[in-house]
Formats: sequence, C-alpha cells, structure tokens
Amino acid sequence: MPVVARIEVVAGDLLNQPDLNVIVNPANTQMTQAGGLARVIVDAAGEDIHRQSLQFKPLATGCAAHTGAGQLPYEAIVHAVGPVWGGGDAMEMNLLRLAHLNAIRVACQAARPARIGFPAVSCGEFGFPVQLAAQIAVRAAADSSEPAELVRFCLLDDNHLQAFQQAARAL
Repeated sequence: MPVVARIEVVAGDLLNQPDLNVIVNPANTQMTQAGGLARVIVDAAGEDIHRQSLQFKPLATGCAAHTGAGQLPYEAIVHAVGPVWGGGDAMEMNLLRLAHLNAIRVACQAARPARIGFPAVSCGEFGFPVQLAAQIAVRAAADSSEPAELVRFCLLDDNHLQAFQQAARAL
C-alpha cells in the first residue's frame, strides 16, 4: 500500500525549497558531479559533499546513497544514479524506477519525516525522454512503500514541468 502522503509538481529551483529536508542529486556511477544539476548542487553544498559522495564510488545505476547537505539548508542530499538512455533496450525504464524508489527509501532513512525534492532524474545529460521519465518517476513515488511525508518534483524547464504535471494528473 502506498504511503507517500503527498506528491507535488512545482515550477521551481530544487535548491530553493525551504520546506524540504532532503534533495535528490542526479549522480553518475563514479560520483564525479562533473556537470549539469549535479555540479550545481555540489558547488552550492560545498566541496566536502563531493568528498563525502566519493565514498560510495562506484554507485550502481538504480542505487542511491546519502551524504550531509553541507552549506545547503537541508538535512541530507540523496545521490541517485539514474540510467543513461540508450533507446530503451537496456532496462532503462526499470532502472529509473529503481533509482526513484531507492532515493525515497534512503531519504526516509536520512530524515524523518522525509520531505523530498526531486529533479527530472536522467532527463538532462543522460538523455532519458522526458514524457516517459515523468510517468516512471511519478508512478514510483505513488507506489513507494516508504513513509515519506512529501515527494516534490521541482522543475525549471517548461517541457519537464508539463510532462510531470501530466503524469501526476494521470495518477
């Protein structure tokens, strides 16, 4: 039975969500935080977060781990590794679902009650089709058996926002 109390989709900056206590960093398997939103998050949190995340290297696709939040006003950062899109024949959809479920599980271990902010995991540099990713991400949040108080998808890109809103309405 799903236990996530609320699922929200908002137009907003993941790093400016004062009512959240955990944010999700879209990490890569080597935890390099080399570009995109991952770099923005680690730059804002401070170099210590990058060092903390390296202890999980390599982190398999679909897995998640948490560190402190450094200079950010959260209790934790969950580093979740979504799949690189390769056309859909390499279990990418299952791995994206697993990355979201594991991120929620790890967030609930790091903070209680967990109020979690997600970006559009795998939709940037990893090339996952946004419409499909939105359906998978929102459904994973709805299906989670973890006791999260809130899962909020924070999106700046209009196409991402519309895709996630549509997926949330379809629940």
